[in-house]
Parts: sequence; structure tokens; C-alpha cells
Amino acid sequence: MKWCLTSLFVVGFGLCAFCQPDVRLAYAVKLDVGANFAKFDDQRDLNVRQKMGSVLDLTAGLGIRYRERYGIFASGGGVLDSYAFQLDSGEYSVSSITWKMHLSAFALLPIKKNNHSDLHVGIDLGTVFYGPDTEGETIGNYSILASSFGPKSNILSPELGLVKSFPRGAMHFLLTYSYIFRDSATVNFAFTKDGVTNYARGKGDYVGLRFRYTGDITPPKPPKLKLPQPPAEMKNFMARETRVGRTYSVKRRVVKLRLWDQAELDGDSISVFFNDNFILVDHALTRKKKVIKLYLQDGTNTIMVCAKNEGTISPNTVACRLRVRGRKEDFVFSTSMDRNETLILNLD
Repeated sequence: MKWCLTSLFVVGFGLCAFCQPDVRLAYAVKLDVGANFAKFDDQRDLNVRQKMGSVLDLTAGLGIRYRERYGIFASGGGVLDSYAFQLDSGEYSVSSITWKMHLSAFALLPIKKNNHSDLHVGIDLGTVFYGPDTEGETIGNYSILASSFGPKSNILSPELGLVKSFPRGAMHFLLTYSYIFRDSATVNFAFTKDGVTNYARGKGDYVGLRFRYTGDITPPKPPKLKLPQPPAEMKNFMARETRVGRTYSVKRRVVKLRLWDQAELDGDSISVFFNDNFILVDHALTRKKKVIKLYLQDGTNTIMVCAKNEGTISPNTVACRLRVRGRKEDFVFSTSMDRNETLILNLD
């Protein structure tokens, strides 16, 4: 019941946030490929050795992504646990399928030395539903009995890795350790030969690689901006020579541009044109940084700075800062009454 409520909460919150440009309803598909081991109680007189077992954990679900840096998802799916043993008369392996539900939360942190990836830090909290079952088999002189036990158990899976982001989603490459909160075994093995029995127990913990893809369901929805009235000099601005200053490829749809006068304060004023609209008109530059939040469209985005005047010292210079792929970029626009300068941001 609690998982149904959690899922409804996540989905409902995502739907309610549909109108918020920083919050998007999204889906997640996750695959864990891991290794597990059973623990022997004893190995008296029998030549039974455990081989590395395998785990495949596949889940899918819905959730939200916030500012392309945070995510929370409610998911469900199945886990295929396989245990393998080497006997002196052959090999023995057995597999079981269990169902699970989990809640995933993560944050993406920029890596300054690598401008193509982010650091992923996250955690999974969930429940695995075990069912009772028994299976017997004979291999050579061995009689083997495998038994699984219920009931459900809670799980905790911290995760750490790298993320490659795209405009509408992200691919996560992670390391994880899945821990089952129970003292008793989830599966028990009894190996009997010539009246001697050895026992091995598996708890369900595993260590492995986690691959998760998160993608947006709701398309990016820019906010309705309150645009200023176009400047009186608009026709004059458009008739000027325009020079391309800097060009960057970015992966975040939302960027913040900071503008200020880093030189001597001489009365410089500017207007800023973004794609099809003026977003800043007749702004007097000071030491205080003017922060402009931009919502990029797919492909090429153009920010054009136009000088309203040149102050008392020519030309009109504007210090600019933005964060590109986790790295802070500072540069200067140099404009005049005859020339505009643009910044190109390509959303890839």
C-alpha cells in the first residue's frame, strides 16, 4: 500500500509541476548486472565449492527531474538471482525470480576537469518480495535441495558513478551495492552425499554495475517571460555590424548569464537580445552582477549585446560569466555605437 501511495505522490507531483520549467515528468529504466555469493555453514568432508553467481535486476518507473540535476523516481520490476556451485561430480546452478519496488533519488554534481560528464551520487530504498519455494535435484552422488523463503525484505542500494546528459534525458553509469535488511537467508542449499550434509545460505546482497536511463516525458516548457518594451533604438541596433564573440556547446537547457562592469564605472548602458526578443533594455552597468535566466531552445541560441552608449571611455565593455559543462567561463563583450557582439550557445 505504501508503495502505491509513494508512486501516486511522485506522479502527481510531476503532473502538478508540469507548468514549472525546472521540473519535468520523466521515466527511468534501470538494469543492474551484479555478482552474489552464498555462505557455507560448514564444508565437512564434501568437495563443494561456490562459483560466482549472477544477478540481473531490471526495473522501470516514473518520477521527476528537477533542473536536470536532481531526480526522484518510483519504480518496479524483477530480479533474477542465480547461484552456482562446483561439485566433484559436476556443476549445479539454480535461479529464482523475485519482484521489487523501489524509490530512487540522486543528484548530479559537475566535474570541473571533465566537461562532458557529471558525478552521480544517489541511493535506492525499496522492498523485495520473496516467495516460499523448494526445488530438489540429483547430480551424481549428490542430493541437492534448494529452498527460498519469504516474506518481503527492505533493501538499500547506494550508487556512485558518471552521467552523460542529453537535452531530453541522461545515461547513468554507476557502481552499486545492494544490501538486504534481514539476518536470515532468502535461499538455503542443502548438499547431501553418503549421509553427510553441507549447508549454504544466500541472503540476496550483491555488488555490481548499474545502468540507468532517465528521459523526459513532458517537453521542456519555457516560462512566460514578461518582456520589456523594445528599445527606441531597435532599428539602429539591427542595422549595426554584428560580430560573433564566443561559441559554446552546452547540455543544460537552463543557463544563467551574469553581466556587470568590471572596469572603471563610466556610465555604460546596454540592451540584450535573446533569440527573437529583447530581454534587457537600457540597463546601466554597475559592479553588481545582473543575473539573466535563459531557457534555451534546441539547437542554436543567440545572445546579442547592443551598446546604448559608450560611457565616458570607449568602447562599451561588458563582463560576462556563465557556467558551461560545470566550468565557470568569464569573458568580455566589446561593443560600440557601430557594432554589436553575440554569444552563441548550442544546446546538444
